[in-house]
Amino acid sequence: MNKFSTNQFNNLISGNSLACELAASSSDYRSFIVCRAVSTTMFLNTSDPEKLNFWIRKYEIPTEYLINGWDVCDDELTNSIHIKDIEGVSQLEHVLLRYISDLSPLDIDWKCDNPL
Repeated sequence: MNKFSTNQFNNLISGNSLACELAASSSDYRSFIVCRAVSTTMFLNTSDPEKLNFWIRKYEIPTEYLINGWDVCDDELTNSIHIKDIEGVSQLEHVLLRYISDLSPLDIDWKCDNPL
């Protein structure tokens, strides 16, 4: 799917992060991609979703960090990509499709064990 579902769209514009697990570069790692709307004010302005700004974070983390419940910081991330200032939902979809071929696995971040 190349477009967000209604549920994904509603989660994004209400401030929830979307994430999913990806195939990692080796069996010793787990890979994730996360996206979220950002606001310079206290509230997201959802009157025009094409004016919302988003960020994307794609990274891998050693499996042992997740197994042991260790805290994760930027130093432990490998193959990390952090893209900021993506303007609009359609631009977010476009940028995400560079890294994943289907947007349908994206769900609220806590459902995929995203450690960040």
